[in-house]
Amino acid sequence: MASRYRDIYGQAGRDLVVGNAWSIAAPVEPRPDQARGRFTIGLLSNLTAEKGVFEFIKVARRCHAAGLPVRAILAGPCPQADCAAAIERAGVELGDSFEYWGPVFGARKQAFFDATTLFVFPTNYEHEAQPLVLLEALSFGCGVVSKAKGCIGEDFANTGCVTVLSSSYFIEGTLERISTLLRSPGAAAQVAADARRAFVRLKNDAELQLAHLFDRMGACTGTATEC
Repeated sequence: MASRYRDIYGQAGRDLVVGNAWSIAAPVEPRPDQARGRFTIGLLSNLTAEKGVFEFIKVARRCHAAGLPVRAILAGPCPQADCAAAIERAGVELGDSFEYWGPVFGARKQAFFDATTLFVFPTNYEHEAQPLVLLEALSFGCGVVSKAKGCIGEDFANTGCVTVLSSSYFIEGTLERISTLLRSPGAAAQVAADARRAFVRLKNDAELQLAHLFDRMGACTGTATEC
């Protein structure tokens, strides 16, 4: 993110990037009896074309057509009529393999993440920075598949549990990731453990970065160039 800023604005200096994970609560360790049941892909967002609702539905349809034992859950408000119609059609077509939960908060939001094996984020928003929802998904032990929009590739690709794909390959790449996890006994559980560890690293890094920012702000007594 810092290098992109310098490339755009041509400024060199003492830049400091503070990640968003400091603002996310530490994950609650799962109970031994809290193992996820049916393999579930999920998307929680404002359900718009820009956030990839049509691509998510396409992935759900492809899983259903291939006979994969996968449930798909969408959650969040749906302000666009064409998206709402597409969600309704998918519910009729896919039956109990597809659920729309609407807006979720509190315990219902936690239930969404607890149910989700793989968080699928087909965002089309070009200016994604470090989406809070991806950090939340990791904190609950969800694996992630995301498009490489904005800073997502730079921030998440090295976590070991986030698959970052190009827009042109997103559908096929997501289906491959799902099939790999379904074929490998214990793979989903390993991804969940890796996701939680990745979130802890991101949160620790962000808290350290935030502390450095406060220290630097406290040291600023002169001009901006001296800080």
